[in-house]
Amino acid sequence: MATAEQNIVEQIREEVFCSICLELFRRPKALPCQHTFCEDCLLNYAGVRQVVWCPNCRLQVRLPPQGVVGLPDNHLAANVCQKFSQHTPQTGGSDDNYCDQHPVEALKLYCQQCGVACCAECLDDQHAGHTATTVRQAVEQKKTALRALVTECKNTLDTCHSYLRQLPYVEQTLSTDTQRTQADVTETFDNAIQHITQALTAEKDRLLRDIEENQRRNNDTLHAYGAQVQSQVTELTSACDAAVWALGQCDKRFLNHEAAVSEALDRYREHALPSPDRAVFQALDVDFQSLASAMSRMTLEPVSLQPGNVLNTGQVRFGGRGSENGQFSWPTGVTVSKDGVIFVADYDNERIQSFHCQGRYLGQFQTLVPGRPSRMMKPQGVDLDAYGNLWVVGYNVTETCDLLVQFSRTGECLNKIPLTHTGYFRGLAVNKRTNQILVTETTATNQPSGGTGVTFRGEIKVLKPDGTLVRVIGGSQQKTWLQPFWTKSGPHEDIKYPRYVTVDCHDNIIVSDTVDHCIKIFSETGEFQFKFGEDGKGDGQLRYPRGVCVDVSGNIVVADEGNQRVEVFNRHGLLLHHVTGGMKKPSAVAMATEGRLVMTDVDTNMVTVLTT
Repeated sequence: MATAEQNIVEQIREEVFCSICLELFRRPKALPCQHTFCEDCLLNYAGVRQVVWCPNCRLQVRLPPQGVVGLPDNHLAANVCQKFSQHTPQTGGSDDNYCDQHPVEALKLYCQQCGVACCAECLDDQHAGHTATTVRQAVEQKKTALRALVTECKNTLDTCHSYLRQLPYVEQTLSTDTQRTQADVTETFDNAIQHITQALTAEKDRLLRDIEENQRRNNDTLHAYGAQVQSQVTELTSACDAAVWALGQCDKRFLNHEAAVSEALDRYREHALPSPDRAVFQALDVDFQSLASAMSRMTLEPVSLQPGNVLNTGQVRFGGRGSENGQFSWPTGVTVSKDGVIFVADYDNERIQSFHCQGRYLGQFQTLVPGRPSRMMKPQGVDLDAYGNLWVVGYNVTETCDLLVQFSRTGECLNKIPLTHTGYFRGLAVNKRTNQILVTETTATNQPSGGTGVTFRGEIKVLKPDGTLVRVIGGSQQKTWLQPFWTKSGPHEDIKYPRYVTVDCHDNIIVSDTVDHCIKIFSETGEFQFKFGEDGKGDGQLRYPRGVCVDVSGNIVVADEGNQRVEVFNRHGLLLHHVTGGMKKPSAVAMATEGRLVMTDVDTNMVTVLTT
């Protein structure tokens, strides 16, 4: 009977123990999937996120506005826990809590060297000299270690699930790369064959023309010599006939014919028949195998999908410091059109340059704003709207003002919106669904008397194309810079120094807060969702983050300038991998067609296109 009761208790234990802390439920909260957890455990698990996954079944759950507290209470689980806790002392005196060798002694001690529970008698006998603690303390220590393992396991599961979600995209990318590479090989060799065929055909035609010309010259020469020889034949025949006739005579006229024949022979004796120029063709021995192999070099590399690894990619680099076509002086902004054209904001050269994804220079236009007088603008950020026009935000040095300007792709000024000059760089993004423009703005004020730092205040302004203000995100006092350290203050949803901004497919606003060394995510209406990253050099840490963009899978790409790298996080802020590129100060990032990632480096003044 006691055994049956113990079995029932064990079955109930499985239902009333939290799978996170492994203890009885405390203020149990039920998720929509009906799995129940302690309120404190869910608070620690969810953090600041509004979207979480059930630790048991991995169902995605959006928390109510009140967060975990707003989840429904599981009153049934609470009642069962209360009954169970009342029942536990009654079963606590079972034989399992007493020593087998000393039945009257309770198992109140735990031998740390042997890893078993024991009584006081056993500690003095079998475990003499061993370090021991109470069973309760040992249980708490084991629970702490087990909780850490469970947390690590869940984090590992999150990483695995993230990579599983990435596999179709990686497979699609590899397939696209294969097709593109095959097309490139076919195009290269077809073009080479066409050029070689054209060159060989032209050379053949030239040789045939030369042969025909040589034949014509030979014919003309032969005809001329033929006419000359014919005249010789006539003269010699006449002289010979006269000499034959003279042989039959015996008078003095015979003496004159010898001299006449000798004179005719002397004129033509040294004249040989002309030798024509013969046409001879000698074929060259061409090594076509070496010619074909010299046309291209292709390297195949294995794909690595190990979590935390650096993702090796094919890359194209172009640029360099200067003011010539294709050179840059501080490329602070970049965007890519649907047809694969890269537009780069060339700050110090006061222009927008355009390139093919393979780095071929296409053109440029000066960021000239019409007016009286016309104003040259130093472009800081650039993005394309839904109609293919370019929005550029920048700074006019002459009049000390900030401007938001809409250009056509050929550089025609379509619209301009004046902005307050703040003295700090601005970021720019266009929501292509709503056609609203997002512009970052940072201001700073000196500390009150006695202070030695500067207080930063950052916000994101959402504007319509006509300049109408839709809303402002952020704006409260943010952070104080006390040289040489940043000191934190204010709630997490505040924005300190918004440097770059982008919008994902769900209209969420993603901004890099370079002062706070993190990425912050807001809803379309400005509600703070969560943030990720902290100051440091380790995996998942950031230092003065700059450009941000989102790939087709919703992953967030961050230019980590202070750590000289570019990192890819999933949409929940979990690090997926780093990407290489030889960057020194990565600044702006943008996604191009076929999964290509475009990055600018304001130190090397180079643009890198990676095939991710």
